[in-house]
Amino acid sequence: MRLNLKTTMKWYGYNVRKFGLLYAAVHYFSRYERMKPFCDYKCMEILKKYYSTISSERMKREIEELYFVRTGKKMNIDKPVGFNEKIQWLKFYDVTEAKIRLCDKYKARKFVRQVVGEKHLVPLLGVYQNIDEVDFGILPRSFVMKSTQGCAYNVIVKDRRNINISEIRRKFRWWLRTEYAYAGLEFQYKARNAKVLIEKYMGGQMDEYKFICFNGRPEFFWVRSLQDGELSRNFFDMDGREIEFHFGNAPKKRDLELTESFQELKEAVTKLCSGFRFVRVDTFVIDGNWYIGELTFNTGCGYDDWGPESEGIRYGERIKSQI
Repeated sequence: MRLNLKTTMKWYGYNVRKFGLLYAAVHYFSRYERMKPFCDYKCMEILKKYYSTISSERMKREIEELYFVRTGKKMNIDKPVGFNEKIQWLKFYDVTEAKIRLCDKYKARKFVRQVVGEKHLVPLLGVYQNIDEVDFGILPRSFVMKSTQGCAYNVIVKDRRNINISEIRRKFRWWLRTEYAYAGLEFQYKARNAKVLIEKYMGGQMDEYKFICFNGRPEFFWVRSLQDGELSRNFFDMDGREIEFHFGNAPKKRDLELTESFQELKEAVTKLCSGFRFVRVDTFVIDGNWYIGELTFNTGCGYDDWGPESEGIRYGERIKSQI
């Protein structure tokens, strides 16, 4: 969710009032790429110190307050209305062992392998307890490195001859120590012992298929395409018909056609989402072959601008918020 100036000022005012000037300053400097890994770690440590001391009942109020700061809308977490409010309810009431396990990218691979098979996983090149175990000299020319926990903690290497190994090691040392749960109060990310995951670089033209699933059933999906630097999103129902829906400002891609293996992909997603009140199953298609990316339980952290508003209400009703 992109914050406007007014919301940004409210956001920094909130941070100063609640967490102090040090947090606000560190958060500000996280915009600089070289400083970001350390700043993310430091911010999370400050947040962890604050949130670990409050009661369960107080935590509900914190989630409501953060929601208001991020969206400008008030909510009652025990009486949620609409999709984004239901996501806030899930953050507090639906943190399960299964979610905690599947938020670890390495453990999620095992789950995907058991449910839909190895061929729908990107080939694994290695998994390491820490970044100093990685021998870059034996890796292929191109590969992708990820922290098994967190968001956007990854490095795409297209040519190993052109990388700064010291800089990559520095990033991962901070990423592996960062407890991502406190950024948006998503406590399924509290699991520790993050590892370094290295996968094959697939390359090629990629379309991402992101399936929105309620109560073990995919309801709709969008296809995210990036072509010549232009991002597009097209929304479909599960029969492949385009629907009027929007998320962010990306335009539609006029000549989009669904992959021939779409039916097989849909069946796999149905198996993967079984047993969850809500999950977004992220997949991608390259040269007609599809792969499972990850399972996301709080899409957009419950702050994204979905529309039209009536659809947000309707899809929110799919999430059954009973304890």
